[in-house]
Formats: sequence, structure tokens, C-alpha cells
Amino acid sequence: MKNDDYLVAWGITKQSNKASQILALLQGEEGAVPANVGSHIRDIYESCVTEVKNVNGTIFEYLLVATLKKLGLTPFGYKATLEKIPSIQWDLVFWDPKTSQPIVLWLTTSVRERYMLADAQGFRLKYDFPGASIFLVSMHQKEVAGFHGHEFESLDGIIYPDSAEFSDLIDRIRKISRTELSNDAIRGSISSGRIIY
Repeated sequence: MKNDDYLVAWGITKQSNKASQILALLQGEEGAVPANVGSHIRDIYESCVTEVKNVNGTIFEYLLVATLKKLGLTPFGYKATLEKIPSIQWDLVFWDPKTSQPIVLWLTTSVRERYMLADAQGFRLKYDFPGASIFLVSMHQKEVAGFHGHEFESLDGIIYPDSAEFSDLIDRIRKISRTELSNDAIRGSISSGRIIY
């Protein structure tokens, strides 16, 4: 049994790969996530960083998804498309069963490479779901700090994981997770991709 089998079993990756093996060495299936989730993500990510940029992005995605799963903040869509917007694949989709609106997270290691696309796609999301929330979560602390609300219009925030804003987002997701309503809502809203339970 490889040490990254749990990432496959949880539906985070379809098969073992370099990023899953690196993450499994540092995070592992066992053990609780510390109270400061953002610091946990930052510390593990910084320990995993490699010279290969696309591996770093994949490690960040796997790390965030595995951490959310360990925290029990499920169900959520991963690399998922919504029934109403089948042309856009979203990194993470949570569903608020009370408002019937999605909370979408775009994950990126570099804000500059992704924020304009995320902002443009946010307009599409909010056209179909006026009460939706969309956040760009990035491991590049300096880039996140350099952005201000006037630089984007549809995004509800650009967030660094080791921040108060990220803690608030985790608390918000915690309130809508682990209910039978959220299970039914996420299944009914996602047309393709993986659902992490």
C-alpha cells in the first residue's frame, strides 16, 4: 500500500502521482488538522514546494481538498461543473442549501495568473446565481496583499490561507456542511466532476 492511497480513496486524485506522493509524506491520512487551519496549510505547502510549478499548484489543490475533507467540511464539488453553467469547471464548489446558492473557490499559487479569468467567470456565475460567492485562494502572500477590491468586480475576495479572512470563510463553510440538505443540494447542482463526501 502506497502512502498516498488515501488521496485516491477520497477521490482527490484518480491515481498516485508526484504531487500526491509528496503531499502524503508531509500530511498523511492520520492525524487531526490543528485549530489554525491556515497555518497548517501554509506550513505543509512551504515544506512541499518544488522547482516544478505545475506540481506546486497540484500539491496546493490536493492539500486544501484533503484538509477540508479531514475537517469534515463536506460535501463539495472538486473540479466540478454546475448544471446551469456546464462550460466552466470550478475548482471547489460548496452549496448553501438554505439560499440555494454556491460558494466557489478558485485555487492558485499565483494570483496574477488567475485573477482576471476568475473575475470574468465570476460574472457568469453571478448571472445565474445572484447570491453566489466566489473567492480566489492563493498561496502567494505578497500578491494577495497587493490586491484591493477595486481591481476586481465579481470576486468576493482574494484570500491567503493563513489569514483571518480564510478563517472566516472556513467558519462559513462549516455552517453549511455535513447536512442531508447539503448532500442532496450538491448532487443536484453538479453536472460533472468529483463530489468529495
